[in-house]
Parts: sequence; C-alpha cells; structure tokens
Amino acid sequence: MELPTADDDHSHRLKRILENSLQEILGEPKTDSVLSALQVCDRTCISHVYQELRKEYGENTADGIMLRVGQSAFKYTLMELGAILGLDDSSFRLLSSQEKLMEGIGLMEGFYSELVDVETRLEYCDSSINIHMEPCLVCNDLHSDRSICSFTVGLLQEFTGWAGSGKTYPVRETTCSAIDGPVCTFEVSRIPLE
Repeated sequence: MELPTADDDHSHRLKRILENSLQEILGEPKTDSVLSALQVCDRTCISHVYQELRKEYGENTADGIMLRVGQSAFKYTLMELGAILGLDDSSFRLLSSQEKLMEGIGLMEGFYSELVDVETRLEYCDSSINIHMEPCLVCNDLHSDRSICSFTVGLLQEFTGWAGSGKTYPVRETTCSAIDGPVCTFEVSRIPLE
C-alpha cells in the first residue's frame, strides 16, 4: 500500500521509516490494513497507527506492537537520517559509549525537531537525561489512564543499545500528556544495567 505524504522530503522519510518498521513487525498484509485508514503521513501518522492498532488489538497489545515498531524504527532512522543527524560521522563513532550516549541524545533530538516538527527539551541530571516532548508523536489528543508512548520508548531503547555498544540503558516514560501531563517526558538512564 502506498501511503500518501505531504509534499516534502521529511514526510517521505517518515513514511519509509514507518512503513518499513511496521512491515518488519506486522508483515505486509497487516501493515497495509493498518495504513489504509491514514490520509497522509505527517507528524500525526504515528498516533493514527497507534489508534488503529488499539482498535484492532486492544491497548495492551497495541502498546507492545508499538514498542517493537519503535525499536525497529531506529534501524530505519539510521538508514534514512544517519548522515543528516551526524550519527554515522567518524568523529561520533569514535567517541566512548558514554560520550556517544550524551551527544547522540542531542542528535536524536534532531530526529524529532527536523523530521516531525516536535519541540523537544533536554534536561541533564546526575543519573539520567530527561527528554520533554510537545506535542507527542503517539498520544497527541488521546486520553488514557496510563502512559502509552511505547513507540518513543522503543526508539530510545534501541538508540541507547546502539550508542552504548550493546549495553542496556533503562528508558521509561515519566509523564504522558495522555494522562493529563503537560508534556511527555522520557527518562534515559546514564547508567547501564549490569
């Protein structure tokens, strides 16, 4: 299925990232079914995909699928935007794991601000980096009694594993606008699991 896009390069990149990620997790027939309800691929398309999955599978399963789609999306983001974001630059690749994590979070901020026009603010704490996003890619205009932005959690999990040379850095959503939070905030631990 060909998903229409807005007439800009970023929308085409987002479309390819989302379609490839969904196909990897759901397969082509289910991906076509989910995408058939979308009108255009823009900042709201990830939220619409989540809503379609929630209708078809329920909230718990949709959350799990979106986590895996987010993890898969990092690989396709690297392929589509690695050079643009500076993630495949040799000076970045030669940094230590901790330096890559710190600098890479800032570069990933470019993914949100450049590709999908989401305002992000980074807050560096002693043991974590907090990423505040508004509006959210997933829960934009949705309401829930729990955090539902598993796509972003999955994307950040995969990024930290890649930047951290295979080490696992815990990622969690601490505030969610779907449960009346002012913004969605994601906490990325600066300390890997042992």
